[in-house]
Amino acid sequence: MHSNPTQSIPSLFGVAMEQLGRHLCTEVQLAKAEMSEKLAQAEQGAVFLGIAAVLMIPTLVVLLLTLALWLTEMGVPPVLSHLSAAAVGVVISVILGFTGINRLNAKNLKPNKTIHQIDQDVAVARSLVK
Repeated sequence: MHSNPTQSIPSLFGVAMEQLGRHLCTEVQLAKAEMSEKLAQAEQGAVFLGIAAVLMIPTLVVLLLTLALWLTEMGVPPVLSHLSAAAVGVVISVILGFTGINRLNAKNLKPNKTIHQIDQDVAVARSLVK
């Protein structure tokens, strides 16, 4: 932009508003890019959760059966040893589930950078209007 020392105040104000408009369009593009990044992060969280579930199922079955057999060999009645092994499986499943849910939490998908930048832009616009 070339400044002209003879431009009127309304003309300068119009130029400032035009630049602010272009800047806000850029911010909208930034918001779209950041939301796209956050959605990719959510997709990755879901994929990791799915892979973990698929891989953990046979592993947990074998481990829990081994735990039940070990408890039986230690003198615990078979029914109680299997129930104990199942309880361990429930605890592990709950931990994995909460980990996956935390990755998909809406708070983590919030476009913080864009919101901060838009707040700054609004403050600049308000100072221009005053």
